[in-house]
Amino acid sequence: MDREILFRGKRLDNGEWVEGGYAEIPAPPVCIGEPGKPTVCIVAPDSRYLPDWGLPYRMAMYEVNPSTVGQYTGLTDKNGKKIFEGDIVRYNDQMDFDIHSVVKIGKYDQDGSDGEYRAAECVGVYFEVLDFTRPDWGKEWGVNPQECNNTVSPLDNDVIGTEVIGNIHDGKDGEEA
Repeated sequence: MDREILFRGKRLDNGEWVEGGYAEIPAPPVCIGEPGKPTVCIVAPDSRYLPDWGLPYRMAMYEVNPSTVGQYTGLTDKNGKKIFEGDIVRYNDQMDFDIHSVVKIGKYDQDGSDGEYRAAECVGVYFEVLDFTRPDWGKEWGVNPQECNNTVSPLDNDVIGTEVIGNIHDGKDGEEA
């Protein structure tokens, strides 16, 4: 397999983000979570390493808030930062709109036709537009936000300079969501 399978979630014990493998334990052992309640965990390398090889010699299981778990999309932003489901990204399109979107994975309609033909049904990673700023010419020409696409493929040529600026759980630039 050529792609990296990775998940991220917010730890319940200290609120920090952790990346690793996803595990859902239907009947958790007594040492983790509440007996009888499903527990969602991220399995990640421990911070201690073997001195000679630099490899993790121990894995740790961190209980995370299930609503914060997001999958890695396989994409990175313009700064090399991994883009996860639930991230908020900022980018410009070819018409110089400054756009903020949330990253999602699933089924969506991709349409750039202004209604001239039926939207294509797609499955995969997409950006759902939260808000945008029109350039001056857009205001003069009467471009309305309601007339613009609300879903965009991150592989679209119109997406320029994508940058992760936050996530739906922490807000933009870490401000409370």
